[in-house]
Amino acid sequence: MDTDTESKASAATERNETGAAPQQSPPMPPYRRGDRLIQRILCVVLAIVFALLVGTGGYFIWYYTRDPAQRTLDWVKGMVETCYYREIPEDVLETATMDDLFGTSEKEGLLDRYSAYYTAEELEKQMQTQQGHYTGTGLSFVQSEEGTFIYRVSGNSPAEESGLKAGMYLLAYGDDERTEIPFEDFGAFSSFVAAQAEEEVFYLRADEDPTGEGTVYSVYKTDYTQNYVFYSDAEDSRRYTGEKTEAMGIDDSKMPFLPDDAAYIRIDSFAGGAAEQLSGMLEVFAEKGKKKLVLDLRNNGGGQLDILAEIAAMLCKGMERGDPVLTMEYRDRTETCAAPSGEYSRYFSAETEIKVLANYNTASASEALIGAMLDYGSIGYEDICLAEIDSVSRTYGKGIMQTTYRNFLTGEGVKLTTARICWPRSGSCIQDRGILPSDGALSLPCAGETDRGGAMLRAAVEYYFG
Repeated sequence: MDTDTESKASAATERNETGAAPQQSPPMPPYRRGDRLIQRILCVVLAIVFALLVGTGGYFIWYYTRDPAQRTLDWVKGMVETCYYREIPEDVLETATMDDLFGTSEKEGLLDRYSAYYTAEELEKQMQTQQGHYTGTGLSFVQSEEGTFIYRVSGNSPAEESGLKAGMYLLAYGDDERTEIPFEDFGAFSSFVAAQAEEEVFYLRADEDPTGEGTVYSVYKTDYTQNYVFYSDAEDSRRYTGEKTEAMGIDDSKMPFLPDDAAYIRIDSFAGGAAEQLSGMLEVFAEKGKKKLVLDLRNNGGGQLDILAEIAAMLCKGMERGDPVLTMEYRDRTETCAAPSGEYSRYFSAETEIKVLANYNTASASEALIGAMLDYGSIGYEDICLAEIDSVSRTYGKGIMQTTYRNFLTGEGVKLTTARICWPRSGSCIQDRGILPSDGALSLPCAGETDRGGAMLRAAVEYYFG
C-alpha cells in the first residue's frame, strides 16, 4: 500500500468548524542510534573542557596569587631537579634559597658557575644576543695593571666602523674633542657611555701604547647585527656588513706576510649567522685556490650547539650527514649531536693544510670543534698553536654544556649545565683540563689576549709555512 496516497485522502476529509483544512506537521525523521552516541560524546567532551577550564583557572589563580619570589624559586628548583647534570640531594634542594643555588660573592652555590637565573628582560636580551642582535658601540674592555684596553671590537658595529682595534688602551673620552675626560675609573666611563643617547656621537682617545698620546675616534650606540667571521689573505680582507650582515665587503686588513696560497679566517663566536658567514668565507678560500688555512679560535668562548654542528660539517674531513659531532652525557641518558651535512670536500682538497690558533679563552664549542677536527683527521695536535700568555699555554677546558629554559608563564629563565661533552670518536672530555702542549700542540709567546701587533700570528705562519 502507498502510504503517501493514504495520508492525502485522510487530510481531504478532515475539516474544522471554519472549513479550513488543519495544518500538518512535517513528518519526523527516524531517530538513529548514532545521533544518541554523538550527543553522549559531545556531553563528555564539554564536561572535560569545562573541568579543564575550571582546573586551569584555579591553577592560574593559585599561581599568580603566590609570592613571586617563592614561585620563581619553586620553578627553578623543579628545573634543577629534572635537568641539572648532577643530582642534588632532595633534602638539600628542598631547603635551598636562590643564593644557595647560584651562590653569592661570598660563597659558592650548589650549582656550577655556568648556571644562571634570568629575569624576563635579561632572558629576552640573551636570546637577542644569541641571534647576533646587539645595541651599543660594539666594544668590550679588560682592565689590567697597565690600563684598560679593548678586548674585542664586534664585527659590523659602530666601533669597527670607527677604526678602533682590539688591544688599544683607553686614554680619554668626552662629548667632543675639546672636553676630554682623562680615563681613570672604569665605572665613571661606563656611566658616561650609558648616558649617551642612541646615534649620538661621542669620542674616545685610544692607543696601543698605554703611555702614548693616542688618536681620537668618534663612536656612537646603535642597533646592529654582529659579523662573527673574518677573512684575510695577502691580497685583501673580507667582512660581512649591512643591517643583517648580508653583504660581504672588502677592506684594507690584508696580511701581506701570508704565503700566496694561504688565508686566515677568524671565528669570534658560534652565534647569530656565524655558520652562513663561514660558508661564504670558505667559498672565497676555494675560489682563490688557497691550500693553507690559519683558523683563529683565540678568545672564542663558544656558543650554540646547532651552529657548532654546521661549522663542524664544513671543517671535519670525511664527516657526512648524520655523523656524530659530539656526544652529550646527561644524568640519565646519552645523546649524539649529528652533522647536518658533509661540506669539507666542497672547500678543501687532499693538499689542504689547516692550522688552528687557540688560547686560554678558547672554550666550550670552540674546544669541541677542535676535538671533532682532531677525531676526523682534519688536523693533528701538531697543527694546534697555543698562545702562551703570562706563562699559561692551554685552552680553557670546558667540557660541559648548558641549556637555557624559559618559564612561559612569567618569561623568566634559567640556564643549567645539563651534560658532559665528549669528542665524537675518541670519547675524550676535556673538562677542567683543556688542550695542552703535552698533547703535542705548539706553544708560542703572545702579547696578551689580543696579540698586540700580531706577533704570535706571524710567528705561527713562519713556523708552519716557512
